[in-house]
Amino acid sequence: MTATTRDGHKSSKDKEQFDHMVAYPVSKSAQVMFTLYLNDKLKSINSNVEVLAAHPGIVDTDIFNETTVRKFKLQFRKADTLKSRSTIVVTFSPRIIDSCLPPDNLPVGAPADSSSVPYCVLCVVVIYLVLKYCCWISFRNSRNVCCEEVLDEAKTMSTSTYFQKWFNYFTCYCLGPCYAILDIVINYWNNTTFELDDRKGQVAVMSGGHRGIGAFVTRDLLKTDMHVILGCRRIEDGRRFVSSLRERGVTGGKVTILSLDLASLESVRNFAEAVLRETSVINYLINNAGIITSEFKETKDKFESHWQVNYLGHFLLSHLLLPTLRSSPGHPKIVNVSSVAHNTVWSIPYQTLNDKEQFDHMVAYPVSKSAQVMFTLYLNDKLKSISSNVEVLAAHPGIVDTDIFSETTVRKYFSIISRLFFKTTEQGAKPIVYAILYGKGGEYIGNCAPQSPSSTSRDSSQQLQLFDHSKNSLGISLFGNIF
Repeated sequence: MTATTRDGHKSSKDKEQFDHMVAYPVSKSAQVMFTLYLNDKLKSINSNVEVLAAHPGIVDTDIFNETTVRKFKLQFRKADTLKSRSTIVVTFSPRIIDSCLPPDNLPVGAPADSSSVPYCVLCVVVIYLVLKYCCWISFRNSRNVCCEEVLDEAKTMSTSTYFQKWFNYFTCYCLGPCYAILDIVINYWNNTTFELDDRKGQVAVMSGGHRGIGAFVTRDLLKTDMHVILGCRRIEDGRRFVSSLRERGVTGGKVTILSLDLASLESVRNFAEAVLRETSVINYLINNAGIITSEFKETKDKFESHWQVNYLGHFLLSHLLLPTLRSSPGHPKIVNVSSVAHNTVWSIPYQTLNDKEQFDHMVAYPVSKSAQVMFTLYLNDKLKSISSNVEVLAAHPGIVDTDIFSETTVRKYFSIISRLFFKTTEQGAKPIVYAILYGKGGEYIGNCAPQSPSSTSRDSSQQLQLFDHSKNSLGISLFGNIF
């Protein structure tokens, strides 16, 4: 059945052709078309009225009562009280609001509904297959070896070294996607909240705190009224970041920008000296900066870049600032920002750390992060053994869509996966902020809760080997003038 309007157009009232899965989207599409058209017309006459659209997402409300989804008792992830925040967002240009951040005065760590979500299973399978494919592409491109080359290599290496090397490859490429999926699932049901309480008078020193995850960590620390000393490769970038924070209304705390390039040990030493000229108290040392690069790069100090930037540079910085941390009041903390990728490492391949021919960023990055967790646990135990007031802990932000993945296979071939399923940088910052404010020595924080680090990182013999190797590499006789 059809009806004719006064202007001669036919309106759809065909009962035989009706399908609610078409009718509903058509009505909503018309709504958006009307929104954009009306806003343009009002703008053309310089009207003060603005028109925009917003969608709340897939929300578990009574609107689904008569649909197949509700009949089969499928449930959605987001509760209506949470996702409805999207509908009250105001923007200055007409666009459809796809998502929104909670207001700044809400508690950090928005609660998530723990209802079961059947489509989560499909998402997990898709993500796993894509990550597995990315790992295979990366492995094929970086290794490009044939069976004869593998056999020749085996003849020139000891059995233990050869096994160690290929076991690392196996765990990184086969188990890596599993750990990534596990982190996404844990975050899915995470409902931890915490307050940004007043920390006026306290001082935090952080590497790489002006971009990515570090930018949101800096923002939250300033909200606690701390003095934050940032180490940035380019001071101008740091200043622009601070200016943007102030313009967005973050007026608390104090920020000092100092030059720091972790790819240069001389720069690390100069940064430590500058920090000590700036303050005599350090309450928090946050070793945050990190890189992932698909190409082998050697620093001016002759170390592979992942190893030095992600681990060794922070090892040196901790050594240089530890005496000041120990003399500071309360319970100062060293927080090492690690990665869930550290779980894929069986042991540190010391013999091939700087070997260009053996380089693979899908192994180099997890190795550097595993070293970071080993160092964390070992140093905390050593400080605890002498009844020091300094606590050392590690935290991982989860799988976060940041620029650190810009040269990886995931970003090159499946950028939509990172946008859809990875955490935002703000979400990734929350576990780091939680660790800084509420974490305890020896903990490995993930999704704002203590988690168990890898068995490799907990191996005391490997911890000691790493600590001695790091000291020897840097020419340190007594770490922090203690041991």
